[in-house]
Amino acid sequence: MSGESALLPCPFCGGEASGDGHIRYTRPLNDVTWADESPVMEAFFVNCTACGARTVDFAAGGHQTKERAHTAWNQRAHSGDGEEIARLREALEKAAIWFEQYAVDHYDKAKNAPDGREQHSREVKGKLNRDRANELRDALSIRGGV
Repeated sequence: MSGESALLPCPFCGGEASGDGHIRYTRPLNDVTWADESPVMEAFFVNCTACGARTVDFAAGGHQTKERAHTAWNQRAHSGDGEEIARLREALEKAAIWFEQYAVDHYDKAKNAPDGREQHSREVKGKLNRDRANELRDALSIRGGV
């Protein structure tokens, strides 16, 4: 990586980082510009090759330059104190429970759907919400479980 700083391992799983993420848009994004007011025609990001975590600017899908994407990846947030971490873990577990309950609700409604199309739609929504619940629980187990 000539002239570029080495990428730190993934802050979530410890996996290897790839600094080659690049998105090129066919036209400028509507109502989105970089901080210097230039149009967003491309964006750069870093991602973890193991878990898929990546640097993102939500509007543009990445960063204006490869160097900014690398800097964003290598920055680490304050790890917080035990009380703050416990609060965040509790919030994630509540979200997982909510998604699981929402999944069950969709599965129940699928059983009573008036037609096959609605039944299929409810089953898909149920599966998506169950998957979200499982993803949250998996994330919680990465750092010591609940």
